[in-house]
Amino acid sequence: MEASTLISLLGERTGCALSFGDAGTLSLVFDNEVIVNIEHDTSKNGLHLYVVLGPEPASEATRYAIYRKLLSSNAFGYRLTGGTLGLDEKMSEFLLTRYLSVDDTDVDELHAALEALVDGVPFCQSLLNPSVADNPTAIPSVASFGRMA
Repeated sequence: MEASTLISLLGERTGCALSFGDAGTLSLVFDNEVIVNIEHDTSKNGLHLYVVLGPEPASEATRYAIYRKLLSSNAFGYRLTGGTLGLDEKMSEFLLTRYLSVDDTDVDELHAALEALVDGVPFCQSLLNPSVADNPTAIPSVASFGRMA
């Protein structure tokens, strides 16, 4: 299946026309606050799904505490709902990411992957709070997001 067809089918499911822009990207907004970016990797016919969680802290001590918490959460995917934590070095932003092969993904799987990524955002953003990074018991439970139709 073509990536553009998969995105079009997702649009049909959600009741709005969806397509990639000229750069092969698309952004979806969930509950007016969580932005999931989708980029088509034409060289591998894959989709990069990602959410910008927040900026990398300027303070070295805070960065260390947050890196430690992010890495420990990333180790076994604890509460990441299928995503991976990373750092966009160019933009100095923390990301929650997921990669899907278009050839191996149908619209149901894409829909589920998007919802799972959104579900992981509150927990991941809580890790960027320095007080939470120092006190793992302060991590809030995952909030419930509205769903795409």
